[in-house]
Amino acid sequence: MNVNCKILSIYHPELGYLEDIDTTGLEYCLTLTDGRKLKVEAEEEPGKVYSFPIQPKAWDFQVLIEKIEK
Repeated sequence: MNVNCKILSIYHPELGYLEDIDTTGLEYCLTLTDGRKLKVEAEEEPGKVYSFPIQPKAWDFQVLIEKIEK
């Protein structure tokens, strides 16, 4: 089954709301709603955060979506 959806919000308990999660490359880039960006290692040390004051304990996100009717 295929469903078209729109992402309304992305939330992380320690980081707050996110504007974007870019998973291309060997580091993921998370953009917070205030414009700050953090890089997360995806290969060598998965989950390690570089140059950011918060090192999240878990990578669970709450994603609110809206189904788009055709």
